[in-house]
Amino acid sequence: MPNPNPYAELQQPIMQVSKHDWLTLEDLYAGGCCIIGATGSGKTSSAVQLACSLLQAGFGGVVLTAKPGERQEWERYAARVGRSQDVVIFSPGSGAAFNFLQYEMTRPGAGARDSANLTDVFYYVLEAGNKQATGGGDSAHWDAWVRQLILNACDLCYFARGTVGLQEMKDIISSLATSRAESHSETWQRESFCYSLIEEAEKKPRTEDEQHDFDECVSYFLEELPALSDKTRSIIISMFMSLATCFLRGKLRRMFCSGLTIRPEDTWERGKIIILDLPIKEFNQRGRFAQILFKYVWQRAVERRDVRQHPRGCFLWADEAQQIVTSYDAQFASTSRSSRVCTVYLSQSLPVYYSAFSANPERARYDALALLGNMQVKILHNQTENETCEWMSNLIGKAWTRKTSTNLNASPVDTMAAITGNTSQQGHSVGTSEVLDHKILPAEWQRLRTGGFRNRGRVEAVLHQGGRTWSNGENYLPIAFDQEGF
Repeated sequence: MPNPNPYAELQQPIMQVSKHDWLTLEDLYAGGCCIIGATGSGKTSSAVQLACSLLQAGFGGVVLTAKPGERQEWERYAARVGRSQDVVIFSPGSGAAFNFLQYEMTRPGAGARDSANLTDVFYYVLEAGNKQATGGGDSAHWDAWVRQLILNACDLCYFARGTVGLQEMKDIISSLATSRAESHSETWQRESFCYSLIEEAEKKPRTEDEQHDFDECVSYFLEELPALSDKTRSIIISMFMSLATCFLRGKLRRMFCSGLTIRPEDTWERGKIIILDLPIKEFNQRGRFAQILFKYVWQRAVERRDVRQHPRGCFLWADEAQQIVTSYDAQFASTSRSSRVCTVYLSQSLPVYYSAFSANPERARYDALALLGNMQVKILHNQTENETCEWMSNLIGKAWTRKTSTNLNASPVDTMAAITGNTSQQGHSVGTSEVLDHKILPAEWQRLRTGGFRNRGRVEAVLHQGGRTWSNGENYLPIAFDQEGF
């Protein structure tokens, strides 16, 4: 007999937020959860409860780290609910490796080994790592050139060696001809790694379509690229090298170029909790590049999965989320329900999110609000930043309220009486009117309790979810959490 309610499974309660209210699977899959509050507002208290609830429900997922110590926190969460065996640490000393090029060449799906997909991964990380690349102006011009360079380097590697390696791509680009005359000279052809791969590839059998792509690749490296001005060519090459060098040196080389011991599929097929122990405060730009790369590859993989075959829920978690957000996150959140993914991002305020996106202020604001708008569940803590207070009040909305006003009718000679409060001889009137005002005034966000000794370890917040009416009859629900250690 068919299930009369195909959505019954999605109603599984995950986290209790009041005596009569729960967050369910369906709630958390709807774009994810944004936890926002000023520094010291108690965001961690609500985050701990949500994290443990997800782990208790059997979710697998990816944890991005900004600060040292986050790995240890998540190890405690996992131990608390009996999931320690599912924790996978991805760090320089863990022995885990994720060769992203090898993964893209061997992963499931029809798009594997597609050089255009490899190019997307490369360029997306490059773009996200350098906000100026999205700042407007002539960026689209450079985007096209860098993508073309990466695409042809991937193709040449594959046609010659049957695989794609980051070191080989770097060696190709390091040995490029600087003019058309040089590209046809015997000296350059004898010494260039790029040309040696062209010769290797010429000996390999190819399909008709592959022959066409190979001919385009050869033309690009021998004719088109050498014909560019020295300045243009050097800018294109330096943009690629800034990313390649990051992953080909030091600890990241072993982690991202030497093997494939972890895969995105581990999170939904085996319930693994992959902690990227490369905190940005410790590894700086390299840690940011690395985590953005893994996050993007994981996001694309989880969107491809067959949820009927692998229905396990997954989460993507980031504290100090402004450190790793990208323009793709809003698109990912908009379709995460069908992928059974819960994205949980913690941050302080709207301006902090703005600073994480494009150098163009207008586009940065659009990207940030698009992301937060797609994250349907919002846990709103104490806030002191004015624009964020206004945004949170507008999110909750307005309602008609009755206000009382009193008018004193004093004559000019009675001005002193009005000042001194002696209004016994004055006329006055009392009236009421209905006005449309915020349900929660912007100033009220500063009064929410933030835990600590002064508040006896009690943290207050407001829960909002689009399209939801809570047990109190409102579209928002005041909630409270006990702070750990009290």
